[in-house]
Amino acid sequence: EYSYILKFSADNPYLFLIDPKGVIRNDWGYSPFTKDIFEGKGLFNEIDRVLSAGAPAPPKKEEAPPAARPPISDPGLLNSAILAPLR
Repeated sequence: EYSYILKFSADNPYLFLIDPKGVIRNDWGYSPFTKDIFEGKGLFNEIDRVLSAGAPAPPKKEEAPPAARPPISDPGLLNSAILAPLR
């Protein structure tokens, strides 16, 4: 019998960085290359990077609401207005 999985490995511990929206932004398994993430200040830098990338935009100036359009009373006009860009 043959196995398609020749070697299975899992790093332990394993760390996921999840943004405020619940999206996994990065992940690390423990190794000499990720030692700073687990034992140093590397994780703080990664968290700051993710939070600054997802920071809300500064509030915009209030704009006047768009002018109200008069209602279309004739259904034929409504259909021609919708289909006009398709012609």
